[in-house]
Amino acid sequence: MLMDHWFSFWRLVPMMAAGLLLAALACGGAAATPVVIEKEVVNEVPKEVVVEKVVAEPAAAGGGSRDWVKQGKKGGSVHLYGTANPELWDPHRGATRNSIHPTRSMFNGLVMYSPFPPTDQIIGDLAESWEVSNEGLTYTFHIHENVKWWDGQPVTAEDVAFSLDRMVEEGKPRPRTGVLRNFYKNSEVIDPTTVEVNLTFPAAAFLPFLAIDYMMILPKHVVESGVDIGIPANIVGSGPFKHVGYERGASYEFERNPDYFREGLPFLDGAKVFIINDSGRATTALLTEQVLGMSGWGSGMTSREMAAITRDSGGKVWAPQVATGYGGVFVNFHKKPFDDPKVRKAIYLALDRREIGEAAFGVGEFLPATVFFPGSITTEEELGQIPGHRYTPDGKKDPRDLEEAKRLMAEAGYTDGVKATFDVSTNSVDVAQAPFLKKQLAVIGLDLELTSFEGSVMSARRASGDYEVNFIRHGMSIRDADETFTSTYLPLGSRNQLGYEDPRVTEAFEKQTRELDPDERRRFQREASEVILQGEGHWFTTYWYFGFAPKNVKLQNIHAPPSIHVLQTLEHIWLDPDAKP
Repeated sequence: MLMDHWFSFWRLVPMMAAGLLLAALACGGAAATPVVIEKEVVNEVPKEVVVEKVVAEPAAAGGGSRDWVKQGKKGGSVHLYGTANPELWDPHRGATRNSIHPTRSMFNGLVMYSPFPPTDQIIGDLAESWEVSNEGLTYTFHIHENVKWWDGQPVTAEDVAFSLDRMVEEGKPRPRTGVLRNFYKNSEVIDPTTVEVNLTFPAAAFLPFLAIDYMMILPKHVVESGVDIGIPANIVGSGPFKHVGYERGASYEFERNPDYFREGLPFLDGAKVFIINDSGRATTALLTEQVLGMSGWGSGMTSREMAAITRDSGGKVWAPQVATGYGGVFVNFHKKPFDDPKVRKAIYLALDRREIGEAAFGVGEFLPATVFFPGSITTEEELGQIPGHRYTPDGKKDPRDLEEAKRLMAEAGYTDGVKATFDVSTNSVDVAQAPFLKKQLAVIGLDLELTSFEGSVMSARRASGDYEVNFIRHGMSIRDADETFTSTYLPLGSRNQLGYEDPRVTEAFEKQTRELDPDERRRFQREASEVILQGEGHWFTTYWYFGFAPKNVKLQNIHAPPSIHVLQTLEHIWLDPDAKP
């Protein structure tokens, strides 16, 4: 049933992408917005141009209504939990949800996803309104006039331009914000509250990417002074909550910003987030109400675990289901034996993706390991005919793929096998699937030694290249093929920090990202998919999956976001101690 539901959803992705394209070019992502026809004079020759103006206020509400702000209850502090230590406190350097859980409530972006349905609607955050002109190449943002940094300095267009430039800074680690490099040309400060952002080409994915929680606006005067904002005590934000303290391995804490620019928000007085990386401990804390939920989205728990928590809590704990992303094995192609494409292809062929998915989530709780969204480019039937994804009628791994994998290992000179280390996160899902992956690769002579690390340590090892074989689930920031390309298959993406590149894939990406026709765009995506499915890359997708985020009913105004990398802020949430299941 769950599989059928998700296949239906992903088949809608091409239509959704087309809708996002129209939204980005026609109304900046907001629905039912006014279109203003203005006259532009060029060399005294009148030329009629369309300037699509988006009135982004009320900035914190979806559907143009702030009724929910009036309904919210003021006061109270809450205890939540996170699954790992904060990865990085500089939002522009973050790569996973462990970096935006703690930072998103302290900063603002230009735009954001609506915290109230429809949550896939893009609305203003610092931006009060914006216009799209010059055939989709120019976005002019007007920011609120009454926003201040915590040190009392005003938030200005200078901060916005500085932050956008920093997001795409060459030579700096920008695993998530770096996706803007594909579209971003420059920013020009028009006046203290107006900034013009110019793109290199009209891009459907620009505004959706700009709205994710890594794209935070930072204080220019603080960063340029040399202060290390990677240290939480040094952070000067504009957001609804201020940092109070952080004890590694234990907790971090917020208190309400009394001077927040958005009237009526936030509701909470504060929040304390405990680091709990064991699902059993998290379950106990949830059932005893030591914590009222997870901070953010994507707990790493399976639907089976969440169903048990909901049952055992008498319905007090529920789990919004969030479109998450894909999991995969990736190898350090700079180290032997993985520098040999024959070895990499052997691994690709040997993986039993069904067994791994069932170990991690259970039968029917995951989707096939396509390159892009399941059903959008490659159908399940087509995928089942591709080496590495083939199964016998009785559901067993196709022996032809295993025989070819063994032949490739022998041809690469590893007839007697080879040893390597396999980094595994302490997350319960990864722990469950790791033994199966180890067993599968042992069949072709790859002897993996399992090594276990906490999430933030794993992130640091990946970034430095201090690994041989690794596994990670990649949370999608937006529902667009650009996300998959830029994160996994292009150099320096959040899942390709060591810089693997296939010129054929890069060329297909460049064509599809500039293409406005959905059918042509899919054609270029298929070209890339056919190359990736040959199995000689650095990343081998094992499944697509969905995430669950446990929340107590006492936490109100919670609505599932379109991805786990948006709506991490606590700005809109309130506490109702009397709420019932």
